[in-house]
Amino acid sequence: MNLRALDELARGDGDVLAQHRKALGTGYEIATRFLALHVDVVIAAGEVSNKTASVEEQAAALTLGHSCNVFLALLGSALRGEFDAAAYQLRGHFDAVSLAIAVVSDAAAAQKYRDGRLRAGDARERWVRAIREREGEAIANDFDRRMKLLKTRLDDSTHAGQRHVNLAIDRIDGVRNLTLGGRFDAETVVSFVRLALSNEATGLVLIGVAAPKFLPERWVEQVRDAFLQLNAWSNGTN
Repeated sequence: MNLRALDELARGDGDVLAQHRKALGTGYEIATRFLALHVDVVIAAGEVSNKTASVEEQAAALTLGHSCNVFLALLGSALRGEFDAAAYQLRGHFDAVSLAIAVVSDAAAAQKYRDGRLRAGDARERWVRAIREREGEAIANDFDRRMKLLKTRLDDSTHAGQRHVNLAIDRIDGVRNLTLGGRFDAETVVSFVRLALSNEATGLVLIGVAAPKFLPERWVEQVRDAFLQLNAWSNGTN
């Protein structure tokens, strides 16, 4: 599958897209890299699920595909400068990734998902237990701490409020203007993409830890390399 550039997928104002891409610097390339890795695992899971009636593999393909769609929508909104809309998608992406991790990690979670009874909060508890059994207490607790910290940062994006509306306001010559559509804001686009990538990276790493049979060759190694590149960019060393 050939992956189109994120700015083409966003289909927004060319000037805003170009300015945001420049503001992100290496972060734009990292976002494209994680998106490609997510697409790769969706395709691999889909190919396996097409050959089997396994509940686990079909649920994995569906939840991985859904979380990829939400990730792409979030990146598109951020690149277009539609930050008020992107604020909702941040939490949606967090929950979608949680579902995918749980389904890939735990057969019982996959069955519960197929029955329509798996919720994001339950999903997070399930994958922590599954990883604790596979990798031990220390690794499970570390990822549990990371996800809880990220959830705390995203909780205020769940419900509409003044913060969301303010994200649509641009200040020009000292005058506050409500923007319909996107607006350029270098600091905000970097903040949104950094949060999105933090969640995406953690999710893909945990999918690698779960080690489903459909993982593409060298995929775990590529995710690890992208994770290190993200850390360097986030810490200002890249």
